[in-house]
Amino acid sequence: MRDTTVKARVETDLKHDAEVILHKLGMTMSDAINAMLIQIKLHKDFPFEPKTPNKMTAKTLKDSAKGKNTKRFNSTEALFKDLGI
Repeated sequence: MRDTTVKARVETDLKHDAEVILHKLGMTMSDAINAMLIQIKLHKDFPFEPKTPNKMTAKTLKDSAKGKNTKRFNSTEALFKDLGI
């Protein structure tokens, strides 16, 4: 029986994007929150490992998304040659 309310403040865009995905899955935000809370209860832990990239990783991810400091290869052989393997 669902008899209590959970309130959380989130960014508007995040909420909207999540609701669109959940709708495609046939779920509501309440369904998703309940599923997460059930997993926390079952595993007595967070259901996934939250990770925040360090500064170098965050910069590398941004740069590669922009195509900066990246290399492209036409074959795995060319890649291995570049790596010295």
